Amino acid sequence: MHGLVELQQAEPVRRCRQRKRGYVDLHVENPVSPGIELLGRIREAARSPDPDDGIELIYSEFDSRFSRALFSHIDELLGALDPVKELPVVHLLAIASITNAARERLTARAMFVARVREHLESVDATRVEELLAGLE
Repeated sequence: MHGLVELQQAEPVRRCRQRKRGYVDLHVENPVSPGIELLGRIREAARSPDPDDGIELIYSEFDSRFSRALFSHIDELLGALDPVKELPVVHLLAIASITNAARERLTARAMFVARVREHLESVDATRVEELLAGLE
């Protein structure tokens, strides 16, 4: 091959050939954005019979991203999450709770909490205020 770039299909690693320097690995680690990837992991954990699995994942992953100022990952997740179809109420409340302190840095949070409120009103309207107290 005479070109400078050689791609191998169906592999997550691309190799770039440079004549005098040999091969340099260019890793394409994950074509899915970090927020959507995290949402997929939370969805999977939510299927566990133990709700604590999902809650632990939410708190540890969100905390990790907040400590590294990766607010865009969480914002992306909040924007993509459909509370009615995606997660149990306990997980939605965990997300609302852990994102509360960073609400001013998360542009999608207000809309997320509004969608959670709508969902809660359809599930148990008598407890909405109690469940969302301090989270809006």
